[in-house]
Amino acid sequence: MKIFKFERGNAYAELCAQSGMLSGKVAITTKMWTSSDGDRTFFAITGHVVADEWKRKSFIMRFANVPLPSTNESIAKVILDCLSYFEVEKKLSTITFDSYTADQELINILVDKLSGNESLFRGKLFRLPCFAHTLNLIVQDGFDVIRHVIEKIRDSIVFWTSSPERETEFWKAACELGVSTTTKLVLDHRLSWSSTYLMLQDSFVLKDVFFLLGKQKSEYKSFPSKEEWNLAREVCNKLKFLFKKTEILAECHIKFGLSEWLESEFPVIKEMASKMVDKFDRYWFVARDFLGVASVFHHKYRFVTLKFYSSKFYGNEAESEVEKIRQIFIDFYNEYKSSLPGYLWMKMKPMMMMWTLQSPPQATHLGCYAKR
Repeated sequence: MKIFKFERGNAYAELCAQSGMLSGKVAITTKMWTSSDGDRTFFAITGHVVADEWKRKSFIMRFANVPLPSTNESIAKVILDCLSYFEVEKKLSTITFDSYTADQELINILVDKLSGNESLFRGKLFRLPCFAHTLNLIVQDGFDVIRHVIEKIRDSIVFWTSSPERETEFWKAACELGVSTTTKLVLDHRLSWSSTYLMLQDSFVLKDVFFLLGKQKSEYKSFPSKEEWNLAREVCNKLKFLFKKTEILAECHIKFGLSEWLESEFPVIKEMASKMVDKFDRYWFVARDFLGVASVFHHKYRFVTLKFYSSKFYGNEAESEVEKIRQIFIDFYNEYKSSLPGYLWMKMKPMMMMWTLQSPPQATHLGCYAKR
């Protein structure tokens, strides 16, 4: 507790200094979880600011035990008390919840209590769902299809690593089959989907060894069948796309990929994709304005990429979607303009005006960017 209070004091000094800059804003992210015994609910708040030289700094602002049963009012009180302590109620720009399912009543309470905050984001760009949490839910739909296979692989790894003698026997069988690999028998971290994905990929390399030993050793009964290995590989081939896209946070590409899976010839993949698309669409419904405005800030492409992807996503409604983002961007532009002293605005005006232009870059550049 002493360490927490010390770090919180440092965060207070730094956060107040950064948010005190001209037009400085503070964004917060939240995380809630329940203890393993189900008796306590914890809530963490992290603050983020853009400091000097456009470097992001993050601080733990609050770590609280929310009384059960936790309600929207109790959660809102923790958030509002935290903002008040750090004196950033009027500097808050956005809040990111760990799920797209955050109760709208909670959002309404916060917006109402923060009525003194004149930032336009309260109404248009205030609540942002967590992409990482949404992606985890999507991947779990894939794992649900092969949950029984995953458990068999975990049991197999536990069985063959339970003693040095068994592990030696396992690798001896691998040598007999000519399996040469640096892969090791390592269990996944159940709370990390990427860890489970990597465990599955490693197990594919050793599947023949598991299968052989399943026939030779009577007490080893948890090896997957050939059909189960094939199903697991088919699902993992799909999840590989998501694993790669998380490295560049390519939401647009993920949306395209999930839509293509709906056309799969395998019913189990189509059903899996349907659940994934439903979750992603709920995330996209809330986050698309954020992503649209962010894309406009690309110094080279501005509104061009927005128009390109809108035509793919929204069809005949693409033009109205682009116009909506344009208006939000103009509002942001005007709000930022009004927050600066006149002499600073005259210096920054040429740069800000650049983003309102619509002259497209060369087609070859756009093609390369869209492809990437």
